[in-house]
Amino acid sequence: MIDNKFGSNLIFSLTGESHSPVLDMKIYGLEKGFKIDYEALLCEMKRRQGGDIISTPRKEDDIPIFKRGVDENYVINDDMVNIIIENNNVRKKDYETSVVRPSHADYSSFVKYGKISTGGGKFSGRLTAPVVALGGIVKQILKKNYGIDIYAHIKQVGDIKDEIFDSLNDTDRYDEIREKDFPIIDDTKKESMYQYILDAKKDGDSVSGIIECMAVGVKAGVGEPLYHSIESYLSHLMFSIPSVKGIEFGLGFDFVGYRASEVNDEFYYDENGEVRLRTNNNGGVLGGISVGMPIVFSTVIKPTPSISKVQNTINIETKTNEQIEIKGRHDPFIVKRAVVVVESMCAIGLYDLLLEEEKNG
Repeated sequence: MIDNKFGSNLIFSLTGESHSPVLDMKIYGLEKGFKIDYEALLCEMKRRQGGDIISTPRKEDDIPIFKRGVDENYVINDDMVNIIIENNNVRKKDYETSVVRPSHADYSSFVKYGKISTGGGKFSGRLTAPVVALGGIVKQILKKNYGIDIYAHIKQVGDIKDEIFDSLNDTDRYDEIREKDFPIIDDTKKESMYQYILDAKKDGDSVSGIIECMAVGVKAGVGEPLYHSIESYLSHLMFSIPSVKGIEFGLGFDFVGYRASEVNDEFYYDENGEVRLRTNNNGGVLGGISVGMPIVFSTVIKPTPSISKVQNTINIETKTNEQIEIKGRHDPFIVKRAVVVVESMCAIGLYDLLLEEEKNG
């Protein structure tokens, strides 16, 4: 299997599996001398944890352990930072089977590598834990050095919709979303969203959702046309999150319902002589390059495919058609825990692009 590596300036590689002893991430390109707020980092890790009634019962401590590159005061002091996260709450026996789970990577893993990965293995959402650790560090760097804030919330569950981000006005009011146990803007939608999720859980099923993310404070001129555009770069990272099946920037697919005269983002100079846009329908990106407006995109996450309902499938050992009722501990709603993962991937991608801008002058 190829190395799980990404980045040009901020480079990270990831090893480990959902039920391996540890997840191991090596990072190159973090700012030497930067002091990490470790308590804030732990808060980021908690946002990803399961253990509540709408998430997996599997609860890991998810404590980032620095094996190299950070001193006792959490100051980065090396070109390479090594973070490990231990897997303590594992149950391999729940996943040892030759029966392929529908909509999982079991079959593609078998075809490609000759085996089914235990509990999702290298394909598991468990591997997003170190991503959140790296993202937590990068978000601190982006805030301190560039004045960039990144927010995300659950935009939609079923046909129940939260408010969308207002990227033209005061965005500081979204700071409180990070403190919520259910990250939405309009708290009056929480009860109906919860009921929709719990109804599916009671029925042995799971549901999907949409996450909206916004990066505020990104200067104009970041990104390149075509293959290193902000959209292509962030899309690459978003599709590295297990279960993400789609992404759109700004209005995205809703553009289909409008004429250009209705949705073109018009420019103007504000009272300070700064270039602004009257709308942000393109999500802050034109020609792949930032225009100084908040970058806004949405990702859709499919329902967790591990459900207790009986499903039709195959046994790759006996080469017979069978039925499966999946055992183990699974999320009826993975979207809540994925919010901080989307933020983290966004931060990682933007930081890598910003470092490229600085390198090229």
